[in-house]
Amino acid sequence: MTRSLIKTVARLVKWRAVGLATLAIVAAGVSFAQAPATEKKPGEAQKPSAAEEKLPKAEAVLDKLVEASGGEAAINRIRTRVSKGTYEHGPDKANITMYEAAPNKSLQIIELPEGLKIEQGTNGEVYWTQSPMGVQIADKEEAALAARQGDIHLPATWRRHYKSAETAGIETVGSSPAYKLIMTPEEGPPELWYVDQKSNLLVRWDMRAGAGMGNISIYFEDHRKVDDVMVPFRQRAAGLMPLVVTLSSVEHNVDIPKERFELPEAVKEALKDAGKAPALPGHPPQPPKPDRPDKPEKPGNP
Repeated sequence: MTRSLIKTVARLVKWRAVGLATLAIVAAGVSFAQAPATEKKPGEAQKPSAAEEKLPKAEAVLDKLVEASGGEAAINRIRTRVSKGTYEHGPDKANITMYEAAPNKSLQIIELPEGLKIEQGTNGEVYWTQSPMGVQIADKEEAALAARQGDIHLPATWRRHYKSAETAGIETVGSSPAYKLIMTPEEGPPELWYVDQKSNLLVRWDMRAGAGMGNISIYFEDHRKVDDVMVPFRQRAAGLMPLVVTLSSVEHNVDIPKERFELPEAVKEALKDAGKAPALPGHPPQPPKPDRPDKPEKPGNP
């Protein structure tokens, strides 16, 4: 189940890309801790509906999600994925190509007008974005978010990234009821997953895109089976202006040269200038070691 739109939104929302309108993804009414359907008056208890009183455990909902997505065996057979499609933001449209390799390497390329482009990716250690405006290196929270969403084997590996999951209620997504799950990661604020009650597929994901960037909602639509795994061919971000990625092709287990995921020279320079060494999320880069003083000359023999 590809998460490339989430990664693109979460990382590119900071940029004012040449050739694209200002990216303004502001999800309305999203609260990660709780999202009651009606506002409670002070001192008034909110009574759960009959359906909510019999909510299934989050683990049971997630087990069904894994099965509906193709099953753990089929999901784990995916080694690489190459997806192509279009990226639309308001009236602007661009081509997008996404390369992914297990467990957590990726590269997304958005081709802008006039030959310009935005690239973002990771070698599994450093999470970066390069645009006409320069290079951005993910901070700790952003890198942790990208690592979760960049796992090509999600949702089968959800326990690897989240320390707890809780069923919080039932809400309508589109025209169908969905279980609302509070997913608490090891790093960063809780996220909300919405799992459709009928299809058992993930249809919405709410998260904070990054420090100071607000909350966004990603909708997963037009699920199709590709190599026994369900893939959403349309991914939509809610906000002031629509942002949509529509896939035209998805290929699994194709050969991707390892050089594809190597850090660009500009990213290496940015890391060097910042004094950072590559590090996995949860393992902050170590500060640069001080230059060793020259060894004193040995005194001559008397």
